[in-house]
Amino acid sequence: MPAAALGTVLFFAGVGLDGRLRPVPGVLPAVTAAQAAGFGAVVLAAQSAAGAALVPGIRVIAASSLTADDVHLSFTRRVQTELRTTISSHAAQLPRLG
Repeated sequence: MPAAALGTVLFFAGVGLDGRLRPVPGVLPAVTAAQAAGFGAVVLAAQSAAGAALVPGIRVIAASSLTADDVHLSFTRRVQTELRTTISSHAAQLPRLG
């Protein structure tokens, strides 16, 4: 997936002193506004992801903490899933040989 397709990423969560992400009120309107403003993805506390997923056209990355590994792993899994889906979709459209 090209980097340009990802657009910009918005982080929207409370952060504890230990680095854990905490849910904050107003996730649905914030994610809706982020999508309308052209953000490609939003990183949220895991507890907020289900509500944010209702907004079409923006990637929701659920993370439990702000550590680079946690966010990177969540993001990588999401991108891998989308790539598999895209590849399967295109492969199904190819003609069968032989």
